[in-house]
Amino acid sequence: MPVKLKKPVPTSWAEPWKIKTVEHIKILPKEKRKAALDEAGWNTFLLRSEDVYIDLLTDSGTTAMSDRQWAAMMTGDEAYAGSKDFYMLEEAVREVYGYRHVVPTHQGRGAEHLLSQIMIKPGQVVPGNMYFTTTRFHQEYAGGKFEDIIID
Repeated sequence: MPVKLKKPVPTSWAEPWKIKTVEHIKILPKEKRKAALDEAGWNTFLLRSEDVYIDLLTDSGTTAMSDRQWAAMMTGDEAYAGSKDFYMLEEAVREVYGYRHVVPTHQGRGAEHLLSQIMIKPGQVVPGNMYFTTTRFHQEYAGGKFEDIIID
C-alpha cells in the first residue's frame, strides 16, 4: 500500500542541503613541536596526528576534502571498465603532460610498484634521498640496490 506524505517531496535537481567537512587544527609552539619530535625519536610515523599541522608524510588522502571533491566522489562513474571519469582523467593528463599512455593508480605506492618493475634492472643502483618505506621496498623487490645519499 503506498504511503501518503503530508508534504510533497521536492523535485528539484539540486538537493536541499550542503555537505561540508571541517576539522579544527592547531599549530603547536616551536618548543612543543621539537618536544614531540624528540619524543618520537624524529620518526614521523610515531608522531601523533593531532601534533601535525600540515601532513607531508603521506599521499593517502588523510586531509580535508573540498565540497567539490565530496560531490565528485558521490557522483563518480564507478564502472569496472569504460568509465566516463577515466576518459575525462585521461584527456586531462594528455592535455597537461602530453603523455600518450595513462595508467591511473590508487596511490603513489601502486604507481611506484609498477614503475619499479618496469624501470629497474637487477643489480641496478638506485640513489635516493631519505627513502619512504614503500619506495625502498619496491626498488629492492625489483632487484635494485638502494643507496641512500643524505647530505646535511
